[in-house]
Amino acid sequence: MEIGVRKSILLVLDSLGVGELPDAANFNSRGANTLAHIAESLPQGLQLPNLSQMGLGNLTYARGLQRFAETTGFFGKARLRSGGNDSLSGHWEMAGLSIVEGFTSFQNGPGDILLAKAEQLAGTKFLVFRVGENHDPTVDIMSQYLVEHRITKQPILVCSGSSILQIAAHPQVMPKEELFTILKNLSPLTKKFNIAKLSAIPMAGEPGNVQFLSEEQQEIHLPPVQPTLFDMLNARGIPVIGVGRIRDMFSGQGLTDTVPADNNQEVISTVMQLLRDSEVNREGQAVIVANLYDFDKYYSHPRDPLGYANALAEFDDMLPRLKRAMENEDVLYLTADHGGDPTFPGNDHTREHVPILVFSRMIQPQKNASLGVRKTLADVAQTVAESYDLGAHYAADSFWGDMVAHM
Repeated sequence: MEIGVRKSILLVLDSLGVGELPDAANFNSRGANTLAHIAESLPQGLQLPNLSQMGLGNLTYARGLQRFAETTGFFGKARLRSGGNDSLSGHWEMAGLSIVEGFTSFQNGPGDILLAKAEQLAGTKFLVFRVGENHDPTVDIMSQYLVEHRITKQPILVCSGSSILQIAAHPQVMPKEELFTILKNLSPLTKKFNIAKLSAIPMAGEPGNVQFLSEEQQEIHLPPVQPTLFDMLNARGIPVIGVGRIRDMFSGQGLTDTVPADNNQEVISTVMQLLRDSEVNREGQAVIVANLYDFDKYYSHPRDPLGYANALAEFDDMLPRLKRAMENEDVLYLTADHGGDPTFPGNDHTREHVPILVFSRMIQPQKNASLGVRKTLADVAQTVAESYDLGAHYAADSFWGDMVAHM
């Protein structure tokens, strides 16, 4: 049966894991379950009626979430094949590109060769700070490095178990413009050393009361090393619009257009507007990709389960309006890029399965709407590719046929 899909919406609920992966121990994530532990932190558990009806409560036990025998959407969860546990790995895998070996990480520091190259490109020496396991770098930088930073005038290079190199400086020591120039000069490191992200962030305050100015942070991401689903969609004349930080995740590659959005509410409002008036091809087709970053930035990394729960409830309240903005031929995919259990120590991501929830009025499940446990998040890319008859192959299995069989 030929199905005419118009607009597909890929919505990433950043960090919403649903239970540890088999290799969780390698990432200090044994026992992690973002959704379940958020629910356990509340006396009455989570109340997410709309997500529950789509099948979220069927993926893992979470206090307060109802399990439904008949759901409004298809539900499953996916393993992450990529060796990295970062946002870039998760987003790329969703788009069909799995980095099996993972990106370079810096738990033990940058290494002599990389450090020498970084200092050559930056034109300055760095104060190298290595974040220990399960430590918050902001605390240690504030207590150990600000005084030396003021004496030496050298920016601080922060290294952790993630594939992120971050440079930090106090504006009284180094003007922000100079810090951001150094970041730009370091950009060749991403490809040369397989680094997912470089970032520069100013600091404020005095010793004992120093904060990162996250609103002024600038970042450089490694561009996709191979074509993704978005490249193929674009090549076939199907517009791909990125909302929020999606542009950063793909360095703009494969995206027809990008629209900024600063928070979850703006993301959803923008997606609904694009459902009404986005650019489309002659068949009325387009793909909208968006990231709900608030979950990760404001609640997962700061380890705030209550804030995370409230943000989930706010999204759940917005979900019916998002669905009403969809036409019958549109398809909504909800997933995540990694876990971020806010009850775990430290502030790193946690290695977990991620949810896959799919809704479309033209493909409504009758019964047995489970998509099971997918071997890779790239199954989403394979499914979207099949829905548009792209003829793409991503070492993944489409679940499009499983859904269409319900028609």
